[in-house]
Amino acid sequence: MENCANEWNLILFDRYTPVNDKIGYGENRESDYLCILTIYNFLLRTMRRYANLLAVLALSTNLALHAQTNELVIQTKKLGAEIQPTMYGLFFEDINYAADGGLYAELVKNRSFEFPQHLMGWKTYGKVSLMNDGPFERNPHYVRLSNPGHAHKHTGLDNEGFFGIGVKKGEEYRFSVWARLPQGSTKETLRIELVDTQSMGERQALVAGNLTIDSKDWKKYQIILKPGSTHPKSVLRIFLTSKGTVDLEHVSLFPVDTWKGHENGLRKDLAQALADIHPGVFRFPGGCIVEGTDLETRYDWKKSVGPVENRPLNENRWQYTFTHRFFPDYYQSYGLGFYEYFLLSEELLGSEYYGGVYFSYDGIDTWQGSYAQSWCGEFAKNSFTEDEKNYVMTVSKKEAREYEANDIVGFLESELINEQVFFLSAYEARNPSYGFTGNETRVAKWKYDSRAWWWIRSYFSLNGMGYIDTDGRMAYGDILDKDALKQKRPARPAFNLDGSDILFLSNAKGGKADTETDPDLAVIPEHGSGEWKLTIHDSTRTNFSARTLGNTDVAAGSDIRVGYSGARKGSNEYVSVIIADAQGQNLYYGRIAEDSESGEAAVAVPYSLPVGKYTLKVYSEQYNGDYRTDYAGNFVELPITVTGPDTEGPLARIESVKRISTTEAEVTFKSNEPGTYSYNLVESGKGFETTFGSGHGTIPNRKAQTIIVSGLRPRQGCDIYFRVVDQSDNQYPQKVMASIPADVIHEVTLHAGNGAVIAEGKDITQYAEGENVTLPTARDMSRSRGVFKGWYTDCDFSGAPVTQISDTDTGDKVFYAKWEWDSKEQFDLNPGTTYYFDLSGAGIPGTVNGGNAAGAVSVPDQSLHYVPFTYVGTIDAYSFSKDTETTDESAVGNQYLHSLFVSDYNVVHSTGWFDIDKAGYIFGKSYTSGNISYTMRALSGGNRYTLGGTEAIGPRNNEWDIILDKNEGYIKNADMFSWVQDECENEIDKILTWRTLRGYNINGGTVRTAGGSFEGNIQEHYGFRPVLELPNVETLGADGLKAVTLDLNSGSVNGRSDEIQIVVKKGEAFTAPASEGLVSDTGLLSKWIGSDGKSYQPGDSVPAEVTSLTAQWGKLSGEIRIGTHKWNKLLTDVTFDLFFKNGQSVEITASDKNSGNVTIEYLVSDKKLTDFKQMAFLPYSGELHIGDSYLDKDGRYIIYARLSDASGNVRYISSDGIVVDNTAPVISGITDGKTYCEAQIVSVEEANPDSITVNGNPVTLTDGKCTLNPADGEQTVVVTDKVGNTASVTVTVNDGHTPLADDNDCTTPVLCSYCNAVITAAKQHDFTGALQSNETGHWHQCQNDGCTVCDTKASHTGNPEWETTETQHTKKYLCCGYVTVETASHQWEKGVCTECGYVCAHSGGEATCTEFAQCEYCHEKYGDKNPDNHSGEAKWIKTSTTHMKKWDCCDKEIIAKEAHEWKDGVCEECGYRQGSGSGAGASDSDVITVKENRNEQIITVTKTTIKNTKTELTADEYGRSIEKIISIYNGSLE
Repeated sequence: MENCANEWNLILFDRYTPVNDKIGYGENRESDYLCILTIYNFLLRTMRRYANLLAVLALSTNLALHAQTNELVIQTKKLGAEIQPTMYGLFFEDINYAADGGLYAELVKNRSFEFPQHLMGWKTYGKVSLMNDGPFERNPHYVRLSNPGHAHKHTGLDNEGFFGIGVKKGEEYRFSVWARLPQGSTKETLRIELVDTQSMGERQALVAGNLTIDSKDWKKYQIILKPGSTHPKSVLRIFLTSKGTVDLEHVSLFPVDTWKGHENGLRKDLAQALADIHPGVFRFPGGCIVEGTDLETRYDWKKSVGPVENRPLNENRWQYTFTHRFFPDYYQSYGLGFYEYFLLSEELLGSEYYGGVYFSYDGIDTWQGSYAQSWCGEFAKNSFTEDEKNYVMTVSKKEAREYEANDIVGFLESELINEQVFFLSAYEARNPSYGFTGNETRVAKWKYDSRAWWWIRSYFSLNGMGYIDTDGRMAYGDILDKDALKQKRPARPAFNLDGSDILFLSNAKGGKADTETDPDLAVIPEHGSGEWKLTIHDSTRTNFSARTLGNTDVAAGSDIRVGYSGARKGSNEYVSVIIADAQGQNLYYGRIAEDSESGEAAVAVPYSLPVGKYTLKVYSEQYNGDYRTDYAGNFVELPITVTGPDTEGPLARIESVKRISTTEAEVTFKSNEPGTYSYNLVESGKGFETTFGSGHGTIPNRKAQTIIVSGLRPRQGCDIYFRVVDQSDNQYPQKVMASIPADVIHEVTLHAGNGAVIAEGKDITQYAEGENVTLPTARDMSRSRGVFKGWYTDCDFSGAPVTQISDTDTGDKVFYAKWEWDSKEQFDLNPGTTYYFDLSGAGIPGTVNGGNAAGAVSVPDQSLHYVPFTYVGTIDAYSFSKDTETTDESAVGNQYLHSLFVSDYNVVHSTGWFDIDKAGYIFGKSYTSGNISYTMRALSGGNRYTLGGTEAIGPRNNEWDIILDKNEGYIKNADMFSWVQDECENEIDKILTWRTLRGYNINGGTVRTAGGSFEGNIQEHYGFRPVLELPNVETLGADGLKAVTLDLNSGSVNGRSDEIQIVVKKGEAFTAPASEGLVSDTGLLSKWIGSDGKSYQPGDSVPAEVTSLTAQWGKLSGEIRIGTHKWNKLLTDVTFDLFFKNGQSVEITASDKNSGNVTIEYLVSDKKLTDFKQMAFLPYSGELHIGDSYLDKDGRYIIYARLSDASGNVRYISSDGIVVDNTAPVISGITDGKTYCEAQIVSVEEANPDSITVNGNPVTLTDGKCTLNPADGEQTVVVTDKVGNTASVTVTVNDGHTPLADDNDCTTPVLCSYCNAVITAAKQHDFTGALQSNETGHWHQCQNDGCTVCDTKASHTGNPEWETTETQHTKKYLCCGYVTVETASHQWEKGVCTECGYVCAHSGGEATCTEFAQCEYCHEKYGDKNPDNHSGEAKWIKTSTTHMKKWDCCDKEIIAKEAHEWKDGVCEECGYRQGSGSGAGASDSDVITVKENRNEQIITVTKTTIKNTKTELTADEYGRSIEKIISIYNGSLE
């Protein structure tokens, strides 16, 4: 660090850099600091105000093919037109991991938990909760880590990064996180690791660090991780190591070494590769991704700037655009936003030629008024921070003309007037004190080491504007060529700082150690000639004080205690110290306290500091990091003395010991001095002499560090003795000891199974490493109707059973008990038999399975009255409740014996898991059939799967696979996927957020095929296959079921004509099955004949003793006709898709092949009916109308007909749904022909809408409404219903109000010409302004904007009077200030103004011994002469014997006449030589002695020479003559 003299300094930019981030400096030359800006990219640095678009044109030549032969000559040595560098470049699009996971250096995926699946990219364990009330408005989600509730469990989370996190050995990585303590604790700790999850070694961590969270408020924390090895696919792991609760938000990991060192920066290698292309154009952020899929997801640049923590997430434009391939886990974090894009643009393009500056557009060839001057003004306004602006000086100066040799005029004078940033003048560009000692020092470098011309502000008198050419020589443009001024040349802006404001300089990077607050100080590196940064004196820091506490005469390596108060608190605020030697050279720097107003802190005297006296400078500082200006108060200088080297040994303590394996322990210790450590391992309690292991290492600082101690003996504890040696080879005489426990204890979890019992004393909950532990045997296990088959390490029971934990095992253990049941069925029904159930009233959501294009086979009866189920019998498998997560543990815990019927078909398709669950059918809903209360639900199906695979999936004890293990034929028609209960891992971040699908044998799949999707996904090949679980066997009884045979008697269920069976409760009456779903060529089912010979109508109660029912078919048939539409059966699926504008006639006909006598009755309904027993049908008289007034002309209608024959047979037929609509749609919210001034909400009332358009463009309604936005011209809204009725409204919607003409009177409001809204409110006149006046009077005009009203005009009072000063007079009316005579200078005559009569008071001038003083105003002489102010010279009057001295202006004596004082023939007073006469010797006027103020040199000037102590010159180094030098220095020489 360099101290600065209290002078003003000239600062120039040394190289292209963003000024608001850093200021660069060059070498120190004679207390002035000159740094040279090689080139400055005007286009990109001022991108907020200007934008140039470069069009890249591609020229393609089409060569026609002809039959004849053509000759093509290629002239390889002839050059064509030069291709400009701006014609090619880079096109960047933020897709496919180009930004996040690519160029953007962030290594954490989903760092703010804002992906739609909020834990995508994360794996959690322990107790982790997702919260949504975080500190950042646009990113509210965060995670809460809590105590898992068990000593052997941990809470934490892993992040996979983007395809793994690649790290390099020895490189630094900055981990940061926003965190808080939500539950009142004062301190919690996290362990941050980069781990190799595939490692088979004892430890997976590549590097680890501890982070302490100490605030209940949200605060940013960070640590630096430095891996000990390289790994391409590591994982970030975060442990909660304490027992409290911590909230985490915006978890981030960046390489420290990013492109250009930016914290929120880019990957250095990729950005460098882009830079190496030398692009002329850089396009971002992309093409199609900018438009998004809708307005909400379009690329919004305003969301991509500001604090990176609050930049919202945007979804991937291509996430699910293409069904053949999803890109689900790429989202735009906006971390690489427009600021970063423009910063990269500056760094890629910022030094090219087109980044130069015009000197002038319009031929102005002087600095004042030029474009270059205004450019510098803009630079000053935009390129400094607000704090930095306070220190940039405003300069006014005018340099004299410069002359070449022989008095030829060269560069003319240049003037600065109140300017902060400017170009150099010709004189300044040749000034050696600024470092310009020759042409080469003026050369400016472009990017890629080429040279640049650059402007100066001086004008050359003969030819034109000056600049420095590529060889560093002074040059100028032709004054006759005004285009020369319009050439773009690089700008090298300069500015001045007052040296008294600069406390010291340091290297821009690393000049002030960027370390944590610590007593240990860092060496201040020597500065080079590159970039420097400033520490500026902040005069507002006035209250800081510091003092030493205790002894200040200390040995090297010891601590000095410092007390301080009055320090500034806040972000980046520190108490800092510098140690300087006796010569004032700053040696060491550090920060000892942060965000603290007062307190005490330790300063460690560096070990390398020699004996001597030093100064400890303590001060309050805002430290802003590398490349940024710091601000500090005055130093408090405290003297300290280093008395000698360090002689005291360091103190160390062991903070924690943890055994982590049979041979290793983790030991954390702390030393109060850096140095080295060594340790010895000894047998427990046996003293130091029984050593069996040792180790050593370095101690870099005073902070706690953790080491791994190896060589421990299995199953044995031991003691560890530490010895610490400091850097001066001192050690504390007593060693530090701690005990290492004997073994590592691990948790054991035994999942015995649902209903299983482990014998008392045989359960195992933990084991110690190194011992053999036997697991419970079959004698120790019991379960109703089960045989124990051993313990397995997974619930799929793969591999061989495990009988013990061996002495080589490590880590927690989980085992699952395998059971086999005795194969005895719970119920007497035969497994594999098909039974039919009526599901028509179940209300299962979805589309009834009628087969589809995906290959599915239709359910036999689409009315769902007769759905076939296969009885699979008794199985031992798990089923879940709604809140149970699919895990191996829950699968074993919910496994039980139960009996099932499984539907042979997916009864519905095109339905999502969510919809089925909402209806209650995923986890179970009560369903009664045959007086038996079943649970209807979905099967369990596991949560691990392989798409298209044929193997079973886990957990292996799921119902789907257990049923298939029993018999592959029990699950039929696997022609579409069936939703099951289980959660499964999604394909993106492998967490349980999807639901499992089972059984799809299309395209190579099998009935065991599995897949997964999100809960709301609705696909044609996704369906619901219901299962009916029988009640507990103890409740129903093993023989409680009875099968009843239905003889269809030549009828059929969708073509099946054999007997079918239903299940009823044994010993109880049951209901005769429905007729719907059964068909026969001879008519509808008329009744059932029971095995008891009696007749039963569908729905009648059938006695318990009946074992079979035979269908009886009627001969009835009929038809309902409306126009050309006909129906002849009872429809099960009704849709109201038949529309009429007017009422319709309905014709119903019927016939009976047996009797021919049919009674027709009808019923008109507005909804589908299923139970007709209680319905009142009306006789059909041969004529029926719908849409008549008495039937509510507009309406929805279904015609039901009941056909009855003479034998009492009944048949029902029905029409489809019919809509009669003669009412036009109603448009409300807007009035036809009206003009509106803002967007309007338009409401549409229409029961059967078909289309809504605005000016012919389709519009979608939301809740019956749409928004009519402002647009040019009229907008016509047209609504058409499905019948063809229409309504339209035409309006105009303006974007804002249109004012009526303003009367320029503020007391009347300005109204909108359309809606009469007040645009400008009325207000009272404001006549408080200055008087307006003319020659006849004065008045006030209203001060309100736009108001021209004046108050009453008044005449002037009195006459105009003179107002005078020493030099001027004005005549005006005093009443209002109206001027009758403009201000002018006095017209003097003998000290009196001839116009106003003002009498001069005389001032100024200087009286001498011979002249009166002359007044500076009227120029009259006044006052007395001054006998002591002489205008002449003092002269010696000499004779051969005497001399006297007098003034030649008034002859006043100075020295009276007296004799010479001789010495060696020369008078010692007057210099007279004996014998020389009055003419001997040189005249006094021949010699001029001057003293230069700047360097205190005495210069003796004769007519041709300059004399100093070493050289004689006839002219100075610029070729200026002696007379010129005297002229130049006239004001500063004496």
